[in-house]
Amino acid sequence: MIRPCMGTAGFSVALQAAIADRLTALVHHGVGEQGGERARHLHFIAIHLALAAVAAIALPVYLTVNGRPGLADTLAFVCALTPVAAVFYASRTGRLMHAQILSIAALIGMGVTLSLGSPGVSASTALWLALAPVAALLAYSLPLIVIAGVAALGGVSLIAIGKANGMLLAASPVSQTVSAMTAAMAIIFACAVMYSAISLYEMNRKREAFEAARYRTLFDAMGDLVLFADRSGAILTSSKGARAMPGDFARLRMSDLAGRGLFERIHVADRPLYLKSCADALERASTVIAVMRVRMDGADPLAPPQFAWVEARIRKLDTVPLTQGRLAQDLIMVLRDVSEEKNHAAELEAAREQAELANKWKDRFLANISHELRTPLNAIIGFSEFLGDSAIAPSDPAKRAEYANIIRESGEHLLSVVNTILDKSKIEAGSFEIFPEAFDLPVLLDQCCNMISLKAVENGVDLRRLYAPAFDEVVADKRAIKQVIINLLSNAVKFTPQGGSVSLEVRRDGAHVNISVTDTGIGIQAGDLARIGDPFFQARNSYDRAYEGTGLGLSVVRGLIGLHGGSIKMESAQGEGTCVSIRLPMECQQEKIAGRTSAKIETIPRVNRAGTRAVENLPAMVKQIA
Repeated sequence: MIRPCMGTAGFSVALQAAIADRLTALVHHGVGEQGGERARHLHFIAIHLALAAVAAIALPVYLTVNGRPGLADTLAFVCALTPVAAVFYASRTGRLMHAQILSIAALIGMGVTLSLGSPGVSASTALWLALAPVAALLAYSLPLIVIAGVAALGGVSLIAIGKANGMLLAASPVSQTVSAMTAAMAIIFACAVMYSAISLYEMNRKREAFEAARYRTLFDAMGDLVLFADRSGAILTSSKGARAMPGDFARLRMSDLAGRGLFERIHVADRPLYLKSCADALERASTVIAVMRVRMDGADPLAPPQFAWVEARIRKLDTVPLTQGRLAQDLIMVLRDVSEEKNHAAELEAAREQAELANKWKDRFLANISHELRTPLNAIIGFSEFLGDSAIAPSDPAKRAEYANIIRESGEHLLSVVNTILDKSKIEAGSFEIFPEAFDLPVLLDQCCNMISLKAVENGVDLRRLYAPAFDEVVADKRAIKQVIINLLSNAVKFTPQGGSVSLEVRRDGAHVNISVTDTGIGIQAGDLARIGDPFFQARNSYDRAYEGTGLGLSVVRGLIGLHGGSIKMESAQGEGTCVSIRLPMECQQEKIAGRTSAKIETIPRVNRAGTRAVENLPAMVKQIA
């Protein structure tokens, strides 16, 4: 029982497919898919072939019942078969409008034919004449509907004139059989046309919904938000506007943007740009692009505002349909979050400025370093020539010893400059190695203070030691820590005027040790404080500066402290002195500090604070250098 049913269903499907293929083959090859044009051709061909087929089937029935047809019956059958000519014309030329006109003319002719020999306008006549503008629906053309209606009215006028003059009454009337058949054909044709019109409408509606969904999916995938606005820039929405927002705008709801919602979320400084862009888009036929800041947080009034950079592409709509019969959609806007692009551009600009600044500091560094190298070299060359030429060499042994001492000091200074440059190069290249070992920190600090004491005395600076003689052993690179302390103390003494003081303090902080060098010197300006420790930076950098130096000292300190896994904090203000604090782990192990980079200097501007620490309560910890 099931197999015959399945066979019947399969035969029906196969038959429908075969008919569809035959009808499709009749559509002109030049007809495209634009706006459902191919579907309209297909429906036109199917309906008119069906009408002609019904007429062809009715003809043998008529001949069997009535025999030889009269003139009126023959004209009726000719009009019923005329759609075949319309189908042939549409299939050969692809001109659906002309074929539709031929079909409408056949319908009007059918209505006029049915009035032959009758005393008035029959129901069949009125039905066929009314079908003329209805059939024009398949062409989707309002002018053709109007023309068909006027032609049908002309047919009514022709019938009335003919009957008034007795012309149509003299003709032989259409038989009752033909009248019944044509009435049935008219009803079937009307139903087919209306069904086809509704099918085309539904197909177009689904196509438009599909296209809208596809574009909405495309914009969602791109992260763009599409909005419609009126002339004032107010966003238009409807019940369908509650759709999900694209990913970049997921924190917002459509209700947050409706009306003046978008305008109120735009940053106050960018609102004039938004209004101007809307006005420009209305005046031009091109797209206006505006980049502005839009608040992207939710509706919580207590939450801090979070702005994002949004690119708005605004364009005037080519057509202005009514939205719910109230507001006209004058503008379409495509919003895109460009915060990442803005941040990236800002980073590139900052990197460019940083590179330009680095080049500037390199130039100054080369000028300074050439001065630092040339001065001791001139002294070495000059005084060695004095000692090497017996004609000008001083005979006084004390004078010769003084010259030799100058040569030695110049050589040591030159060696110090070269070593600093080499150390910095090794640190930046990652080839500087440290060798942690346990040592007594106060002993090392005493050695550093002793080395700087002579310079302190010459400058009239009071060097103070604020640390206990006994302290737990520290595991670190002894040579590197000594270089750091000497560098900090020498800088403090160099930049402290006569009568000032420099203090060295050490204290334990859990598993770390804090070493602080505080001076009452000239301090550092707030603008220079942020760049202290950069490789090519010197505060108050100028070619006629009062203080000598390469400007690499603190940069080397940063590298060495970073290799130990420590941190640096600097507190200073112009005229208020400087305090540099170093925090080191008590045990710096090689495997724990591998891959370390230069330590970052945390800078704190000092406000109305004296540069020295009170030491009156620590007499046992103070060793004043005479």
